Amino acid sequence: MALIRCPQCGNPVSDKAPACPRCGHPIAQAAPLSSNSEQSGGNKMGWLYAVIGLLGLLTLVLIIVMFTGGRCSRSTSQTTTPTQASEAVSATSAAPVAPAPAEQVEEAKPAVDLSHDGTYHLSGKVAGQRCKMDLTIDGSNVYGSYSYNKFGKPLQLSGTRSGNTIFLSEVDDDGENSGELNGRISGNSFTGTHTRYKTMADTHFSFTAD
Repeated sequence: MALIRCPQCGNPVSDKAPACPRCGHPIAQAAPLSSNSEQSGGNKMGWLYAVIGLLGLLTLVLIIVMFTGGRCSRSTSQTTTPTQASEAVSATSAAPVAPAPAEQVEEAKPAVDLSHDGTYHLSGKVAGQRCKMDLTIDGSNVYGSYSYNKFGKPLQLSGTRSGNTIFLSEVDDDGENSGELNGRISGNSFTGTHTRYKTMADTHFSFTAD
């Protein structure tokens, strides 16, 4: 037995009572109605939960479809089909190939030839000592200077040329004629014999024009 409220006056009354003791409203007939209303309310709540669950399931499915669809589209866009690959190869082979730039050949400097007129810078040895020589050839006249080292005073030279033979007199810093250099020119070389008047010794000299 359970207490329920009278549908008429709201007075608590047993669900087994035939009528409400206060207002006389039939109770036995109202109880099934109350039970039916509760069952109806329960059914409504069940439907509500079912609808909510269905909406949640649909939302989850939609998210999964969107995620996997995005990955598939990216994978498809990054995949090169055999047709596309063959078209790319065809386009590459059809593209004109630029010719390789021609190699620039450096012009060779003309070889120095002492048989021509001009001023030349030579380096070599006189009496076994290294020295530098500046020589100017002007027709049959030849003049210049040379020194045994970069700190010594240069010795002055003057003389003549006859064909490929050069005769030079050597003048020291006191203005005295101290020796002579007689030799031949061949291409960029000037070789011969150096004679010092003080000792009358002959030594070999060899110069090469830079």
